[in-house]
Amino acid sequence: MKKDRLYVAFSKKKKTIVDYGIAGWTVGQYVHVELVLNGESYSSSAPDGGVRKKYISYENKSWWDVYEVKGEYDIENVRKFFELTNGAKYDFKGILLAQFLFSANKEDSTKFFCSEWVEIALRLTLGLGEKDPLFLKGYKFSPNRLFTYLRKYDIIETCDERVFVEV
Repeated sequence: MKKDRLYVAFSKKKKTIVDYGIAGWTVGQYVHVELVLNGESYSSSAPDGGVRKKYISYENKSWWDVYEVKGEYDIENVRKFFELTNGAKYDFKGILLAQFLFSANKEDSTKFFCSEWVEIALRLTLGLGEKDPLFLKGYKFSPNRLFTYLRKYDIIETCDERVFVEV
């Protein structure tokens, strides 16, 4: 992974019954997603209690698929969004309503689940707004739907390098 480039890492590792439920219900292999910048991983995680930044190794290809975000973008927007949301609680209610009951029609801006946080951070970083045809609300995304969306609109490309290298 290169300095000042943005990556999206999708987890295939199923450790808990919740992981198996997410993969099964959303009809895909992915159970979690991280935004990676300069070796640091940003997301919202239930085990970590919500929005956080930490180091994660992506070297195990059976656990992670890593993609580089294409094009030019302002990486400072990732940091700004993280600073704004750091410590926000994990959105258990939101993930249940939006992903399993399909009944959510608005998001709680004080709580996030992983794919919701990553989609919003990417939207801000890529400069996409509500009038952009690619705009969707973060709470409508599961990790699998986010992956499909990013591939469909050619926003990401496969990354074979799994270790951060500062050049």
